[in-house]
Amino acid sequence: MSARPWIALAAALVAGILAAVAGAVVLGIVDIYLAGHGRAILGRPWIDCAFVHMSRADVILFGVSSVAALLAARMGWAAAGKAGRSENSSRGA
Repeated sequence: MSARPWIALAAALVAGILAAVAGAVVLGIVDIYLAGHGRAILGRPWIDCAFVHMSRADVILFGVSSVAALLAARMGWAAAGKAGRSENSSRGA
C-alpha cells in the first residue's frame, strides 16, 4: 500500500484544523470590536433550553468553522491527490 493516501489525509486534517482555528480567531476579533463600540454583543444567550446554552457567536463559530474546515480539508485532499498523480505520471513516461 502506498503512503500517498496517508499524506493526503494528514494534509486534509491539518488544513481543516488550521481553517477552524483561523475562523475562531476572526470571530473573536469581530466580537471584541463590536463589544468595544457598544454594538450587539455576540456572546449574549440566544438558545437557552434543555441544557443547551448557545450564543449567536457559538452558532456562527460552528457554522463558519465547519464549512471552512470541510473546504480546506477537501482542497488539501485534492492537492495531495494531484501531486501524487503528477508524480506517478512522470514516472511512467
